[in-house]
Amino acid sequence: MNGNKIAEIALSYVGKTETPNNSGFTDKAFEKKMQEVGWQKSQAWCAYLAELICKEAYAADKAKVAIYNKIFSGSSTQTYQNADVAKMTSKTPVIGSIAIFRYGNGWQGHTAIVTEIVDKTTFKTVEGNTNDKGGREGYIVAKKTRKIGLPYTAKGLNLIGFINPL
Repeated sequence: MNGNKIAEIALSYVGKTETPNNSGFTDKAFEKKMQEVGWQKSQAWCAYLAELICKEAYAADKAKVAIYNKIFSGSSTQTYQNADVAKMTSKTPVIGSIAIFRYGNGWQGHTAIVTEIVDKTTFKTVEGNTNDKGGREGYIVAKKTRKIGLPYTAKGLNLIGFINPL
């Protein structure tokens, strides 16, 4: 398992910012990397950031990169469904896990990389396309603290599970 490498790479992207309306990134080298994993202008990018990080962590292992190619989608919730079918999901985070959230009961979601386990209910993440309020829309790659077991909210993010690192 390469969870520590995933977390290390995730932390290296903290502070990267987008240009308004998901139109690109202020760091053009970062923008090129995001485009290489499939991100296109105007798309939300949290799942693409997680894909980039995982593929960089396993760059030397073509078989594992191929697995990530199969499970990742620009959609957080679709990525989770693909990983669930591949039996890669868990309800418990480990360092390097991909945390997946769903907005209410809809198809929209949010993706984060677990960088630290604080205790049984708290974990720290690096997330793209977030903001200072912790929402699923934003402008920056930032560190967040998240909780397991929070009550369901119809108008907010609900943790649905984790995708285990390979």
